[in-house]
Amino acid sequence: SPMLGFKKPFLGENLYLGAKEEIESRYYLRMRVEDKPGVLAKIAKILGNMHISIDTFLQKPSHHDQSATLLCATHTCKEREIRDAVNEIEDLEVVKAPLSIIRIET
Repeated sequence: SPMLGFKKPFLGENLYLGAKEEIESRYYLRMRVEDKPGVLAKIAKILGNMHISIDTFLQKPSHHDQSATLLCATHTCKEREIRDAVNEIEDLEVVKAPLSIIRIET
């Protein structure tokens, strides 16, 4: 099956690697944030402004401090959109660590 940004399976044809920013995939995000009202809404708004639809969202509170881990899976979007959203989310005061992002290949 196609992978690594190729548009179709390798069959010995002249293939080219697509631009990373144009790769369309689902994504998994892991965020460590302050555990207080409105944080999830701020993150959801950023994703929505980037035209990224959320598939699932899970919040796990920390038992050591006033933080929470947010786990999010998105519907299909472009790499450029998710990278822009991640940059904007990381700029929020409530984010306590850099986000982890994993492409979900289907």
